[in-house]
Amino acid sequence: MTLVFSLLGNVGAGVLAALFLSAGIPKLRDRDLFATTLASYRILPDQMIFPVATFLPIAEILTGIFLCLDLKIGALSAAFLLIVFAMAMGINLARGRTDLSCGCMPGAASAHISARSIIVNLLLSLAAVTIIYAPSIASISLKIQAILTGICFYALWLAAMRLKTLPKEIQS
Repeated sequence: MTLVFSLLGNVGAGVLAALFLSAGIPKLRDRDLFATTLASYRILPDQMIFPVATFLPIAEILTGIFLCLDLKIGALSAAFLLIVFAMAMGINLARGRTDLSCGCMPGAASAHISARSIIVNLLLSLAAVTIIYAPSIASISLKIQAILTGICFYALWLAAMRLKTLPKEIQS
C-alpha cells in the first residue's frame, strides 16, 4: 500500500509539474500579456503589476522543476500558489466580475473565472498537500517513470481540452 501511495504521489507531482511549467513559461515569454491579465484582477497596486508579472512565472517554473526533482518544497509551493490563485478568483467572483480570464495558460483560449475554476484550484492544492506526505520511492527509475506518467496524463488532458475547442465539423 505504501508503494501505491508513493507512486500516486509521484504521478501527481508529474501532473502538477507539467501544469506549472506549461503555465509559467508562456507567462514569462509574454510578460506584457500576463501583466494585463494581472491588472484586470484589480488586486495589486499598479506599481506591483510588472514585478509580480516577472516573479510569478519564475515561481511557477521553479515549482514545476522542484516537483520533478521530488523536492517537497515544490509541492508546498504548488499548494500555496494554487490557494493564492483561488483567492484572487474568489475576490473577483464576489465582485461580480466573471468576465476575467483565469490567466492559467496565456496564449491559449483561457477559461473565464468561475466557481468551478476555484474548486479545481483548491482540489489541486489538496493534491499538492498529499504529495508532501507521500512516502519516498527508493528506486530512482521508478520515481522518474511515475513523474513522466504524470506529465503524460497532463498532456493527454490538455489535448482533450483543446479538442473541445475545435469546430464541430473537425471534431466529427
